[in-house]
Amino acid sequence: MKKEISTIQEALDFIYGFVDYSLTHAKNVPANAFTLYKMETLLTKLGNPQDTYPVIHIAGTKGKGSTCAMVASGLKETGLKVGLYTSPHLIRFNERIQINGTMITDTELIGIVNQILPWIDPVDPVSSFELMTAIAFEYFRQNRVDYAVVETGLGGRLDSTNVVKPILSVITPISMDHTQFLGNTIPLIAKEKGGIIKQDTPVIVSPQPEDARSVLRQIADEKDAEWIDVADTYAWIPLDDTPGSQKI
Repeated sequence: MKKEISTIQEALDFIYGFVDYSLTHAKNVPANAFTLYKMETLLTKLGNPQDTYPVIHIAGTKGKGSTCAMVASGLKETGLKVGLYTSPHLIRFNERIQINGTMITDTELIGIVNQILPWIDPVDPVSSFELMTAIAFEYFRQNRVDYAVVETGLGGRLDSTNVVKPILSVITPISMDHTQFLGNTIPLIAKEKGGIIKQDTPVIVSPQPEDARSVLRQIADEKDAEWIDVADTYAWIPLDDTPGSQKI
């Protein structure tokens, strides 16, 4: 067994010591790399922390990070304790995992890494993003959040975060994105992003290219998911659009 981690640098080295598929050339990624099996197995060993609080799950190509931040902020302003999991970070890893705007501390991160460490299969280990996601889910459980707002990483259908059972799914605008893994057309990418839509669970969809919208609508219909299309409800006209600002 690996010795206990005692510093934040050791914790980060451990996390980044696993494969990162977003930085791996497609030809070097095995065909069976993208599956939820390893993530589900690890979370089962941890007692499925992701099932202990309501989750709002957000996917898309553009705007998903800012959408997560706005949703989390709105919930926080109602007096709720809200976990926020996003990626990537800008300066510090800790930015990825927050509760009510406060980042996970180095001490807390080290503690959860040590808690998870014994459960990682040394023969068939998880990826770095799977490990990060497990850390976030466990951190939110330990801190008894009222809600968690979770951003997908790469794609949706087979993304590590897609083990959650959300109360609401959100899909922001879709465009060409990680084509080496998700497909080289908008409909194929939309099918992957739409994989977060769950049975009988409402989905809010941002204005989309028609070929993406039709795919997402078909998935929602198949899942009996309530369809809430922002384009059907709201309209806007840009009044001013400059490099420094936009007025609507």
